[in-house]
Amino acid sequence: MTEQELAQLKQQLKDEILSEIQSKPTKRMQTVWDSIKPMIERRFGHLNGPELYQLTAAVSTIIRYSLGIRQVRFIPYSIEDDVIRFVDGLLEAMTDLGEIKKQQSA
Repeated sequence: MTEQELAQLKQQLKDEILSEIQSKPTKRMQTVWDSIKPMIERRFGHLNGPELYQLTAAVSTIIRYSLGIRQVRFIPYSIEDDVIRFVDGLLEAMTDLGEIKKQQSA
């Protein structure tokens, strides 16, 4: 095998390996937050981008502070149901409070 053939073979192998690596989706472990964030988006999706972002960040802050963790990805799986119930109750209370304000304004 000549140097040129060897270089072509190396390039071909490199291209095939890169193609295979790039075609495989990266897998990330699902976190508890991955279940919570869509709850917020479903309930308050009517908000525009910055407002929805601020609300999501606020809920994240409340959860992190309550659990004494630095990032929402560290929410323990062992209390996932409790955290989801808490967030659901918080979002429900926010909705109820908004309805009360609308009724008083009318």
